[in-house]
Amino acid sequence: MPEDGTLLKYEGWGKTCPHSIVIYANFEALLEKCSEVQGKNTTITHIRVHRPMSYRYYVKAADYVTIDLLEKHEIPRKPVIYHGSETREDVAKRFLEEVVSIGTRVRDLLKINVEIIMSDEEERVHSACVKCNLCRENYRC
Repeated sequence: MPEDGTLLKYEGWGKTCPHSIVIYANFEALLEKCSEVQGKNTTITHIRVHRPMSYRYYVKAADYVTIDLLEKHEIPRKPVIYHGSETREDVAKRFLEEVVSIGTRVRDLLKINVEIIMSDEEERVHSACVKCNLCRENYRC
């Protein structure tokens, strides 16, 4: 416990900022019987294995990310559903390829600087600000 009169201060303000774009994903898998032995010189035998058969993901962008930017960078705005082939060998590989591709496009989108258009009142408030709105510390100039 902290001593009386001491002050605890949260230092993780960088973790409080929301992400502009998030990917939510879900896999469906079959639990199949197997008799695989893991590694050499081991007594561990798998009796069941998960075989991915389909996935679904949804890319959620913050309200301030414009539809024009999402379309320009070909970032899907509707859920994407994939049902694997008969052998289902490609499900996980295809999922990773798609998510990495989206990640690359999101990175490119986030590199774009959009001019901030502020009203006279917003500029006045911004110029008068002397403390960070997250940590409430005075600016050090």
